[in-house]
Amino acid sequence: ALNSEQNSTSANKKLPVVISNSIAKNKSHYISNIIELLCYVLPRSTRIKEVTLSNLNIRKDYMQKLITGLSKSKSLETINFIKVPIGDELMHSLMTTLDPNRIKSIKINYCGITSNSTNDIIQFIQKKQLNSLDGIQSFDVTKIEIPEKDQIMIQIKF
Repeated sequence: ALNSEQNSTSANKKLPVVISNSIAKNKSHYISNIIELLCYVLPRSTRIKEVTLSNLNIRKDYMQKLITGLSKSKSLETINFIKVPIGDELMHSLMTTLDPNRIKSIKINYCGITSNSTNDIIQFIQKKQLNSLDGIQSFDVTKIEIPEKDQIMIQIKF
């Protein structure tokens, strides 16, 4: 009886087949390959409107490369980062590299930024040309990361 209990307990700890067979789990270069692909495709595409990256542990050097790739896109309008380790330093790079006259919407959720990024976000929004219908129209950041008073300061800039 003890053996069957141990077997069922260890069976419960196994990863689901979908995850254990996934490319992300089995290929160590998966994330770097995604970044390389995006950096190749984004500047060349006229159809990619949105990029969403979620739950990826992207190294700082690859994230910096991705930021450059995002900034070179001619068609990209929406960028969503969810649970991607950006932090304040990479957020500064993102805000100083992207063009607020081309990107319409940015969402940063659970990415490790703090209120130290508030000024970078505000300066980014303020770089948008006045009276332009194009460019940044929404900027969403998790309230856990940036307090409500800073959220209000950001939204006032629209």
